[in-house]
Amino acid sequence: MPTTELGNMVIIIGSLLFLLFPIFIVLLNYFVVKRAVVKGMQKYHRMIETQEEDE
Repeated sequence: MPTTELGNMVIIIGSLLFLLFPIFIVLLNYFVVKRAVVKGMQKYHRMIETQEEDE
């Protein structure tokens, strides 16, 4: 019965994707935010350094 096996595979893969998709989005958001924070911190530190040099 290859049709039922194929149907079960589709259901299993579909449910796995359904479960993994939110995790993927969360990880993506995490990495984007982390990169933005790191870049922001670098800019902030550079600003502080330049202000200190001016004094």
